[in-house]
Amino acid sequence: MVRKIMLFCLLILFTPGLVLAAFVVNTDNTVTDTSTGLMWKAAPATTLKDWEGAVLSCEALEFAGHTDWRLPSRNELHSIVDYNNSKFIDRNTFSISDDAESVWTSTTYTGPPVGDPPDVPEAKAWFVNLTNGGIEAKEKSEECYVLAVRGGQVTETGVVITYPKQTSVWPVGNLMPIVWDKAINGAVLYVSRDGGKTWGDDPVEGESPSNTTFLWTVTGDESYNCMLKVVDGENEYTQGLFSITGSYPIDATGDGQIDLGDIIKGLQVLAGDR
Repeated sequence: MVRKIMLFCLLILFTPGLVLAAFVVNTDNTVTDTSTGLMWKAAPATTLKDWEGAVLSCEALEFAGHTDWRLPSRNELHSIVDYNNSKFIDRNTFSISDDAESVWTSTTYTGPPVGDPPDVPEAKAWFVNLTNGGIEAKEKSEECYVLAVRGGQVTETGVVITYPKQTSVWPVGNLMPIVWDKAINGAVLYVSRDGGKTWGDDPVEGESPSNTTFLWTVTGDESYNCMLKVVDGENEYTQGLFSITGSYPIDATGDGQIDLGDIIKGLQVLAGDR
């Protein structure tokens, strides 16, 4: 274990700075944002929908081999707004028509009532206004465009994979500590390189110093669309998206920079202090 800790630190200290494209346009009409670890449907739904219709249509969506699409939260949708772009969302990356004016978020408005008589705050939801880049609220009965998203993990399943972090970057040949928050005896791990479409037949090989930790020396092809699956009998827990690269350094904290924080995080994980 001491040798693994020393190797982890040396790999970070003696590797060059990290440079990754923010948006990666995939061949299946999806877009991966490496700065947030989210995968987006490149084009919105062809018809405008009210808020409830937007939520339900995303949950029912089967697209690009995935069935876990959802309506993005206010913060998630805001993360792709570009205030240096006159159209506020990059239309070369996302296939949104120039006349589109608004896109729904899943976040319900909870501000104070306004108007006379006062309205009901919960009857409104936040949307992104593509005419000015603002985050505004409107009645859920009104209609907006719908842009679906996926990624991250479902925390209600009972086990949360706390490491590797979403958006983190790992070079082939280097050590990746994998950590989850509740004890699992005999956990089996799989890695997907296509955003969870396929997982392969063979689990990853490594060592498990405890029932909440697994150490894997990264192997296989490079990808911006990696996901991790921990299997506990009939239960499965997933985390993503993160990147596996050929020669970039380890960005353990997922903040796009290689610095002391990555060394500290790596030491904490390897030492069991998460």
